[in-house]
Amino acid sequence: MPLAQSAGILKTLEHQPSREAASNQRFAVPLLINPETEEIQTVYYFSALTTWIPERAKKHLLYIHALRTVGVKDILGKFSMRERKCPLCAGRYLAHEEKKTDINIAITLLGDAVADKFDTALILSGDSDLAPVTTKLKQLCPDKKIGIIVPKGQSAMHLKYAC
Repeated sequence: MPLAQSAGILKTLEHQPSREAASNQRFAVPLLINPETEEIQTVYYFSALTTWIPERAKKHLLYIHALRTVGVKDILGKFSMRERKCPLCAGRYLAHEEKKTDINIAITLLGDAVADKFDTALILSGDSDLAPVTTKLKQLCPDKKIGIIVPKGQSAMHLKYAC
């Protein structure tokens, strides 16, 4: 067993469709750990494809393929259509809403914790919807550590507090 285990839970990354970009993401995480006492066990990438915009989806798939070449495991959700109401004019419109990404992160995080696959999880996200799962993880597995890395331009105060 390694001296310490770390699992990276990655949710949001820039869509840069190149092997170099994927490699940079995979190997940027070691800057956050002590290589003498910790090692990266698994890096996950959670996202969903914008299938209604084929060119964007194609670039996203290239990015995911590049991540796979450096050992990142991708777990994809999906988008659904949802009716929304404009706060200004009260008009109704359809919008795409990402589904299953948060729950995929939660299931993977809790599953890996219960299976003792990590000592420390690093979550790269600004989504405060992940706060409840981090709170529950700390209750179920108090020996596990959770770190949060919030992307530039996001605050995620509830998530920071939960971690």
